[in-house]
Amino acid sequence: MSIMTLRRLFLLNIILIKDAIEDYLIKNIEVKEEETGNTPLHAVAGTENDEVLKFLLNNGASATQFMKNKDGKIPLELAKGNKYMFRLVLIDFLNYA
Repeated sequence: MSIMTLRRLFLLNIILIKDAIEDYLIKNIEVKEEETGNTPLHAVAGTENDEVLKFLLNNGASATQFMKNKDGKIPLELAKGNKYMFRLVLIDFLNYA
């Protein structure tokens, strides 16, 4: 098998894995994690991963803006530590409200 063939297979596998993760997130967008009560939006709001945040918001996570986790926090509160992420969540929060 040539290097190019191996590279193509590797890239195809990456695309398939990415698609599977995206499908899982979309199907479970409103599901709370048992231990923390976090939805996927809660989980990403406190990070610096704006790409995943935008993906979630563009695929239905806005409906979870007002859901509280087990600490009684909504995603907007979890995003306070990063101005950019906070701004993205806040804009969606205001548009959804």
